[in-house]
Amino acid sequence: CLYLHPKDHVKLRKTDAKAPEFLETLPSETTVKEGDDVFLFCIMKGVPTPCIVWLCNQLIVEESLRDVREHDAGSYRVFAINSEGSAESTASLLVARRGE
Repeated sequence: CLYLHPKDHVKLRKTDAKAPEFLETLPSETTVKEGDDVFLFCIMKGVPTPCIVWLCNQLIVEESLRDVREHDAGSYRVFAINSEGSAESTASLLVARRGE
């Protein structure tokens, strides 16, 4: 995820705090061919900076995958949390065999 800092290098007050919010969510479905690389992308903001966790079928993963295989297909979820709340976005990754 791309994180947008509302005020770089400025001391934050409690009133500046905001729960994570997605400005651009994950696409609902992405299809790639076996062997391709994929980067799941979203844009979010929140104060203080949220902790970001990526999950695929409930396992922690990275947001980018190289040399995708059929076993990489599934439901991907990005979860953002800070002291003010949380937000999530989900996507399905479909993997097509080469030549299809």
